[in-house]
Amino acid sequence: MKTNSVKRKMMNAIVSLLGKKQYLQITVTDLIKEAGIARGSFYRTYNSVDELLDDVILELGNTFLNLKVEELIKFNKKEELKSIIAYYLKELKSGTVPFSNLLPENRHIIVGKLELLYNKYLNLEFKNLDEKYLPFISLSSLYSAAIIWSKYGFKESPEEIADYICEKVIFVINK
Repeated sequence: MKTNSVKRKMMNAIVSLLGKKQYLQITVTDLIKEAGIARGSFYRTYNSVDELLDDVILELGNTFLNLKVEELIKFNKKEELKSIIAYYLKELKSGTVPFSNLLPENRHIIVGKLELLYNKYLNLEFKNLDEKYLPFISLSSLYSAAIIWSKYGFKESPEEIADYICEKVIFVINK
């Protein structure tokens, strides 16, 4: 079995398990069973469950950073951002977005790890409070709205939620 295939199976397994168990209760045994791989395959790739989750977070963070969402906000490109948010929400609704099925008690772990990753990339001196805090507030608003939308059964369309998030939250707090 190729390393990338094993790695992908393990990444999918931890995302799946985070919807079923509290993070601190997930074991290597749980992961290898969920992924359908041998214990040795796990340890050839990772040293711990935490290292595996960090890899998933790194992949997710890099995907998000590659979208250049901050630039769209900064340069007031609402339609482009709405399109990205609507796409993300469609994927969330279909269940293909990592962590769309998180247990509530696991959310703070994912948010904390994403924040650490995000801070590594910023590594900048901030000129003002807006530069320092608004990107986090905007992203938190998107995450929170997506959770609520999911909880209440995806009644509105992804486009309606994307429009709402941009018009009422992201571009209002970024004025």
